[in-house]
Amino acid sequence: MYKLFSDAPGEQLCELLITTEHIWKTSTEGFREIFADCPPCHFELLFKICRSMSKLEKDGKVNVSDLSKAMRLIPSALSRDLRTLEKENLVERLPDPEDRRRMNVRMTEFGREVFAQYETALLSYLQCVLDRFGEDNLGSLLVLQQDLLRSFEEENIVRKGGRA
Repeated sequence: MYKLFSDAPGEQLCELLITTEHIWKTSTEGFREIFADCPPCHFELLFKICRSMSKLEKDGKVNVSDLSKAMRLIPSALSRDLRTLEKENLVERLPDPEDRRRMNVRMTEFGREVFAQYETALLSYLQCVLDRFGEDNLGSLLVLQQDLLRSFEEENIVRKGGRA
């Protein structure tokens, strides 16, 4: 039988990657079910943008270039995402009244309503998952995941000729 790794840490890392994929697929299946009664939209995209907007928001709006930097997206990619959400009437882009060359983005009233529906369903679902998993376990897992992510990022930098 072919064995990818002969050592236990390598096998464990492979198992971690496989388990992470299963968590993603299983949670996505659950999300689909809990969101069935919500209006159709690109919620994952809306969620990412709203999360970043909440950190930057001033007077209910955010400058598009600041949002692009915060999300680590090139402006054309963010523009495409915003266009998708604009078609769904979830966000709108408006010229900055202080500098007409700049654009601001804000959620529409409909966007806030839709987001609230999704957020309620999501928080209820995640609370049930957390009740099963345990708050202490979640805290420990998050710290370990962040450490592992940092290790991957550092290794990627080293492999590109940089210093971690």
